[in-house]
Amino acid sequence: MTDAAEVATFLKSFEGAATTFPFRDLEWSLWLPEISAGDRPLTPASQLFFPVLLRRGPQVIAIRFFYDCASGKVRYYTGAIPPDLMGHAGLENAISELFRHSLPVEPVRQRKLRGDGAVVERSAAQALAIVPELAVRPSTELMPAPVAQSSAPTMPAPQAADSGVKRVEIEIGHRVRDALLIVAIVCGIVAVVGIAAWTYLAATEDPGVRHHRLQIEELKARNAP
Repeated sequence: MTDAAEVATFLKSFEGAATTFPFRDLEWSLWLPEISAGDRPLTPASQLFFPVLLRRGPQVIAIRFFYDCASGKVRYYTGAIPPDLMGHAGLENAISELFRHSLPVEPVRQRKLRGDGAVVERSAAQALAIVPELAVRPSTELMPAPVAQSSAPTMPAPQAADSGVKRVEIEIGHRVRDALLIVAIVCGIVAVVGIAAWTYLAATEDPGVRHHRLQIEELKARNAP
């Protein structure tokens, strides 16, 4: 199917589909509330996203589904599904029944950031836990040693002529240096966490969302005076 209206009409025929299945002595249900093709034109590479609600009593979980126009398949992201429910035959059969076995359905796993993003957050938390210790720990290695008094008479140092310009000397104490060090450490941690979060969001951005965002940016650029 390549015609946009035909694809939208076909997908809307599945709206309102619902099914139930048992899991661990509990009744679970799936419901497909609405499918919308939106206003943008469809192409063979378009992906139409819509939610499917997974219910268990008062608990409701939204699972992100999408129809891939290129393959003619329905795919869904598994990140929101409870891990112990993934792979359960009852869930797979229920999802298949939503589309009346007329469309192939397959799961899609979210892409993960290279390296464990949790490691970065855990390291940041450990570093923040160390900061208060630095603030209360006395600095003994920087204390000046007492100067031995000499028995020889000392001559007063000659005073420079007053040139009319007074020098202002500012001495930074140990506490101020420790406070500046703490601020520098915290700023570094925040920067690392921010870079990691931005990299994760950029790596896990959905292709369909990215395509839609680029279309909006291109439209804004065309309409700009």
